Parts: sequence; C-alpha cells; structure tokens
Amino acid sequence: MSKHQYAAILMARRLGAQLANEHPELKDQYLNPDEQFTPSSIVRMLLPSENVTSDDLASSIVSHTLRVLFLNDDRLYEMRRIRRSQLSKAIVAALPPEKWSARCRKANAQRYKKNIPVDVTAMLSARGRKQWSPEENSVLLSLLVDTSFKHDTPKKGRDYGKIATALNDRFHGGELVRGAVSCRSHIADIRKNQKQPRIRKAVVI
Repeated sequence: MSKHQYAAILMARRLGAQLANEHPELKDQYLNPDEQFTPSSIVRMLLPSENVTSDDLASSIVSHTLRVLFLNDDRLYEMRRIRRSQLSKAIVAALPPEKWSARCRKANAQRYKKNIPVDVTAMLSARGRKQWSPEENSVLLSLLVDTSFKHDTPKKGRDYGKIATALNDRFHGGELVRGAVSCRSHIADIRKNQKQPRIRKAVVI
C-alpha cells in the first residue's frame, strides 16, 4: 500500500466519523429509498472546506459514515441491496443497449481474469429479479404438459402468459415477477442444462 493510499484511508475514516457526528440525519435519509443519496454531492455540500474532488474518496467517506451510524443495525445491508438495485436500473435505462452489453462483457472478462465466481442471487437481486427455486422449476415443467395451459387456437401452442400468471399466483403473491418471455427463456435454459452430450459410435476400420 502506497503512502497516498494510506493517507486516503485515514482521511476517509476521519471525515466519515465527522459526518456521522455532525449529521446523524444521514441515517434517516439513507433509509428512505425515495430520497436521492449521492456520496459526492453529500461530501461537497456538508464538507466544503475539505475540497474533496475524487468521487472514490467521497464514496469511502460516506461508506464509513454509514458504518458508524448503522453500528449493530442490520438495516444497512438491506438498504445497500435496494440502492444498488436502483443504481443498476438507472444505469441500464441511461445506457444504449450496445454500450450496456459492452459494459457487461468488460465486467465478465475482469471477473474471469481474477477468477471471481458469479453470485447469481446477488446479480438477479441487483437487477430487480428473483431466482427460480427448484419447486418453481418443477411446477413450470408440469404446466408445459397440462392441456389447460394451451392456446385455444388450431395450433394449440402453449400459453406462456397463462403459465406465468399461474406461477406468479402460486409463488409470488400475485406480483408480476414472471412473464411469458421469461418463462419461455427459462424453459430453454433448463432443457439446455439437462441435455446429455451425444456419444459418437466408434468407427470400425
């Protein structure tokens, strides 16, 4: 660790503790998901004399402030999850699809290079989604062969909208968590994972 990095850590702790002592209202502000909470804006507004210009340093300062204010209060971790989800959605909405895809590829490459496993539950939560449970997978597959979940058309294709509604009613309290597209896509993933590798016959010469 360089002297500059060590000095930045000490500064973040000092100013973070100062913010927690002088502005305890930051705790209530952070707990309100409808209220904007931007570390750089908070530091520049409440600590103007410190002339903090680095967004990374501002984030470290506010992070230490929250640790002090939420000491022995587990609500901090739940609010972090909620606010990260909000940030992720805001980034997705602001970036064009091609830039968002490039951003994801870059992040995946960095994780692969550092051998960091992907936390699927955290990833889905950050995107505002819910992971499929084994029981929900089982019910989904059973609905595929249920004739009452087919379209009333000559083709008699599966009604994925009706399947999604059934899953939402049973597993998600009627909330619109699953949709026709997500059900169709998830079925394809299940079948892909269940597919056994083909065994080639030996060629007798």
